[in-house]
Amino acid sequence: MLATRGGEQLTLPALDAHGLLPISPSARHHTSAVEIESLFVAGAPSHKALRRDLWDAYSLWERRVRQHFGHGEAWLSGTFVTHMPRQPELRVVFFPATPSMVGNAVRRGDVGLGLLTLGDVFYMSPQSGGSVETMHAVGGMMDSQVGSPAQKDGWDAMWSLVAEPRSHTQFAAGYVSLTV
Repeated sequence: MLATRGGEQLTLPALDAHGLLPISPSARHHTSAVEIESLFVAGAPSHKALRRDLWDAYSLWERRVRQHFGHGEAWLSGTFVTHMPRQPELRVVFFPATPSMVGNAVRRGDVGLGLLTLGDVFYMSPQSGGSVETMHAVGGMMDSQVGSPAQKDGWDAMWSLVAEPRSHTQFAAGYVSLTV
């Protein structure tokens, strides 16, 4: 029988002793926005204000992604989907139900491009010829990419790892997915 929280049936397994989602039987855990907010924002042991800001940025991002690219599936990873004590960061990959929606938006020069992490960005103002290596979505709050169904295995392998910058190591961790 599945556990409940506030009357809602929970789908996520318990976090391990390190505050990570398990990777067995799968690293990807499909859930709801309500449960993500409950566990990783309201229920987080630290950085609640930053987590709230990240979740609000994600919520805005999700609404805008649906508007520009249609429905699909979002996979959320990074220390945001853990209870690790360090500052949370959020990484998202979106798999559109209709991949051509993204290509059409890019060809149109649609503002939906601002929903994605962009690399090697050149700008003309405030100074001509300036550039940034990476520009993250939603005011720099999150790293967001678009994936195709053929890339899901590669994204799964990447999203199943959390980096520990102090020791320059990576370790296995689960992540969450939800329908948008």
